[in-house]
Amino acid sequence: MPSAFDQLDRQLVRHEDAAAKRLRRLLEDARKDIRIRMISVGDGERATLQQLMASVDDALMRMNAQAVGTLQADIHAAIGIGAQMADSTLLAVSRLFSLDPQFLQAIDVFDASLVTDVTTEMRGAIARQVQLGVLAGQTTPEIAKAIGATGLRPTGPFKTAEARATVIARTEINRVNNIAIQKRYEQAAIEIPGLKKMWLAKLDGKTRASHREANGQTVGVDEPFTVGGERGMFPLSPEFSGKNTINCRCRTIAILQEEA
Repeated sequence: MPSAFDQLDRQLVRHEDAAAKRLRRLLEDARKDIRIRMISVGDGERATLQQLMASVDDALMRMNAQAVGTLQADIHAAIGIGAQMADSTLLAVSRLFSLDPQFLQAIDVFDASLVTDVTTEMRGAIARQVQLGVLAGQTTPEIAKAIGATGLRPTGPFKTAEARATVIARTEINRVNNIAIQKRYEQAAIEIPGLKKMWLAKLDGKTRASHREANGQTVGVDEPFTVGGERGMFPLSPEFSGKNTINCRCRTIAILQEEA
């Protein structure tokens, strides 16, 4: 039977998949909305650049607000799962888990900026294509097709945005999960002398070589790991560069003094 930690880890993976799916669905809804709005202006023939971009901006503003709220809710849920994962590897700890409200606010602001960056880049790519279409005298349906707003599957800017949104959901959910685990270990170390933490990699064909090598590395709770020539307090720590964090699935588990 899987341990409580393993069960929670699987729960997090399901949560991560669902979060990425929710962001992709919002992007798909925006794609459909833009198609409908663009074709409705100019009676399906030609429209001005201002009319076309107004249609795009309305749809993207609504999508951005929804995506920010959705990602933030999923991030907060991942924090709760992280605290449970940490507790599953510890002896009974009397202190209740908590995070500084200012820290939570900083996480919300950071994640909102990531979503907005995707929206801004997508808008820029769409605007360039729309401008080219207007200059070429294309009809509105032709421009809608060129930006990838038509068809069964997203293409162009929408496909790029979908891929980025998926990476953001997976990376940030795992990041805050590991932050919660680290914070919980720091709280527990006050009551458990000699508490250590061990790097736990997912050992499969997707695992980075440096993370495979780090698997089993054990350090004090308040000490950094050394992974791929970089040092960080936990998997996906902001101290690591992108080569060590993007799509990382690693965790840490507590090692009690008698186990070390």
